[in-house]
Amino acid sequence: MKALIGFQNNGEKAFIVDNVEGSFRYPMDYNYVIQNFTSFRYAREVAPASLQTFLYMFVPSEQLAGGSRTFGLVLKLNYRDEEGNLYTDSAFNETVSVVEYDEGFDTEIFFMYVLLAAVSLLCVLGAQYVFTSMFGSRKQSRKVIETGTQGGIDYDYIPKEHLGSKKKVASK
Repeated sequence: MKALIGFQNNGEKAFIVDNVEGSFRYPMDYNYVIQNFTSFRYAREVAPASLQTFLYMFVPSEQLAGGSRTFGLVLKLNYRDEEGNLYTDSAFNETVSVVEYDEGFDTEIFFMYVLLAAVSLLCVLGAQYVFTSMFGSRKQSRKVIETGTQGGIDYDYIPKEHLGSKKKVASK
C-alpha cells in the first residue's frame, strides 16, 4: 500500500522532516497497536512557504487478511525546526477497511478436493475388496483328482485304418 503525505510549511523558518512511521491500531482503542510498519527516514528540509510531498509505502501482514476487516491507520510525521525543537503530527488517523482480493482460482481448495476424491476412491476400492472377499466366493470349487482310466481303453475315437496297423506292429 502507498500513501502520499503532503507537508506545507506556512511558517518563516525551515523545517526538517525526519521520518514517517505508520501502524495499524485496534479501532476501539487506539492505544492497542496491531502492527507497526517500517519507519522511513527522509531528513529533507522544507523551506518556508513551500510544499513537500513524501511517499510512504507499507505492507499489511498476511495474517490480517481474510474477508473485510477494519483497522485504525495512523501515519505520523516527525519533524523539527532549525533550532532543534521536535514535532509530531498525525498526518492520517482514521479507520480503514482492509479487503482481501478474491482470486478466481484457489489452489488450497483445489488440492483439498483432489485429496478428498483420492480418499473417497480408496474407500470405495477397499469396500469392494472386502465385499467380494466376503460374499463373492461362497462357492468352494472342488479339487479335480485324476484317478486314471477305468474299464479299459476306449478306441472309438481312433479311425479304423489306424487301429489295424498298430495292432500288427504291437504283435511283432
